[in-house]
This record gives sequence, structure tokens and C-alpha cells, in this order.
Amino acid sequence: MTKKSLWQLLLRRHRVWLILIAVFFIFFGVLQGASTVSVFNSESTHPYTEKEYDKHVWPYLPKSQRNQTYQQYNDKMRTQTFGAANHTQTSQSQPFFNFFAFLVMIVLGCIATFWDQLSGFNRLLFSSGARRRDILWTKSLLYLAVSIPAYFVSIGVSLAIIGSNIPHEFLVFHWPSILINMPAFLLQLIAGFAAGSLFGIVIGQTLPLVLTVAFLGLSVTQIISQVVNRLDVQASFWQILGLVSVNYVIWFGCIVVFAGLSFYFYSRLSLESSHHYLLFPQLRWPVLIAFTIYIPFFFQDWLFTGHQVISMAITAIIVFAFFYWYLFRPRRFMKRLSRPTNHSQTPAP
Repeated sequence: MTKKSLWQLLLRRHRVWLILIAVFFIFFGVLQGASTVSVFNSESTHPYTEKEYDKHVWPYLPKSQRNQTYQQYNDKMRTQTFGAANHTQTSQSQPFFNFFAFLVMIVLGCIATFWDQLSGFNRLLFSSGARRRDILWTKSLLYLAVSIPAYFVSIGVSLAIIGSNIPHEFLVFHWPSILINMPAFLLQLIAGFAAGSLFGIVIGQTLPLVLTVAFLGLSVTQIISQVVNRLDVQASFWQILGLVSVNYVIWFGCIVVFAGLSFYFYSRLSLESSHHYLLFPQLRWPVLIAFTIYIPFFFQDWLFTGHQVISMAITAIIVFAFFYWYLFRPRRFMKRLSRPTNHSQTPAP
């Protein structure tokens, strides 16, 4: 099969998902724009009265901001700011940067690889004569060629809604901050897609895949958000550029690792092991160890507040016991059930 034929085959196979991706991102852009307009209207409709400002707001303002008037304060509260001037924040708020888009890209990566494995379409692909590397590469290009431009269209839709409903004097764009962070966020989106593709290749069951991706995606997003907020301090342009450069390197490294593992396992994917939780038995111990370390680290002292070590130790024991049973015991139990038993005794001649 030629690369053109493979492209056409995968395009016909995945065209419904690709259309849904484009529609979803455009709809997402409408929601982002409408949300920003709603926040602005809310601030305009229910501002502080001057008496409330003097009593509840002004005494708690930093000394550097106490010289502003009541009207200046209200105008500042109504102003919608995009980007961050002179801040080391590596990701900004909507519509340019949104962690929800990162989660969506993880899901798209799962769909690109898991759907064909679940439906048995991989049998046709693997018997078509096309190299598996070309199959996975073509799938990735298809999804990225639709999702990335669609995300930029969603940004344009959001800005159009915002610009047509909010007076321009209440809009502030810090373009240097936005433009310097945009490549890093694009790398983050591609890394999310590569991670999702890897999950879709190595996991063979729908519900466990959904639970695994949901937990890892939400937890990683929360960790990233916390790290970004802690790093958000005043800095010079060169300090910002240095931090963002590190961000580029980190996400590019994630792309290399996740994409490399995806191509490695996809070329070794066996159709006989379909519908197991892990399609590669050699991954059971690494997955067990990874979850035993990561889950307690994420939840920390959720069991006993203030006693982090005890809480993490108990969580680790529970996680290890459950995943050991889930990953190993079912196979042993099924082997016992599959052994032939002879309950009748034949008398010796």
C-alpha cells in the first residue's frame, strides 16, 4: 500500500472524529468568549459601591495601590487582561492558553490508536502491507493537522466575541508574554497527544483506559497549574525568556519520550492480546511500581492531615495490593479454572 492510499484509508476511517474535533474546538472557542463577556458584564452590573469600597476593600489593598480612586478601582476590576506583563508565568489564561485543551489532546491521542485496536481495524491495517511506523505516523499527522489549526480558530472565535462585546478600553493584551509562551503551549499540546497515543496502544480495555487517562490527565494538569502559580513572580525579560526556554526543553523531551515509546510498542503490538488491560505483559511490574509511587505522592496526607508519611505509606500499601491483584491474580485464577479436572475415578482393570 502506498502512503497516499494509506492516508486516504485512514482519512475515511477517522473522518467522523476529525470533524468532531474541529466542531468541538470551535464550540469551545464560543464558550470561552461568552464566558469572558459574562464575567465583564457581571463586574459592570454589580460593582462595589463607594461606601463598600471604603469599608471592605481599601483597608486591605497593598500600600502601593491605596492611592487609586474608587472609579479607578472599578475600572481595573472590569478590565480583562490577557497575558502577564513582566511575570515568569509560563502559561496564561484563556483564550490563548487553556489546560482543558491539554486534556482534550490526551483524549484525541487515545482515540487515534485505541479505536482501531478495539474495533479490530488494526487487523486490516497490519495486513495491508504498510509499515506500522507509517500507519502511526499518518494517524498522528491527521489528528494534529486538524486539532492544532482548529485550536487557533477557537482562539480567533473567542477574540471576535470578546472584541465585539467588550469596549476596547477594557481589554489589555500583553503580546510579548503571549507570543513567547505560545510555542511552549503548542509543544505541550503535542506532548499530550503523544501521551494519549501511548495509553491507547498499551491499554486494551475501555473503562480502565478512561479511568487511567482521567486520573493521570487531571492530576498532571493540577500539578502543572500549581508549579506555574509558584513560579509566577516579577522578573526581567531575560529571566522570563530563560524560564520559558526550560519549558520548551521539558515539553520537547516529553514529546520525544512519549512518541518514541508509542512507535516502539506499536511496532510490537500483538493482535492476540487484545482486550487485556495491558497489551504488553512485560509492562505489569513497571506499571505497578509507577502507580505505587505516583498515587501516594499525589494524594500525600489525604488520609491523616498533618501526617504525610503515615498517610502516604498506607496509600502505597493499598495501591500496591489492588494493582498487584488486578494485574497478576486474574491470570493465575483463570489458569486454575482452565485446568482440566477429573472427578470420576476409573477402577483399575
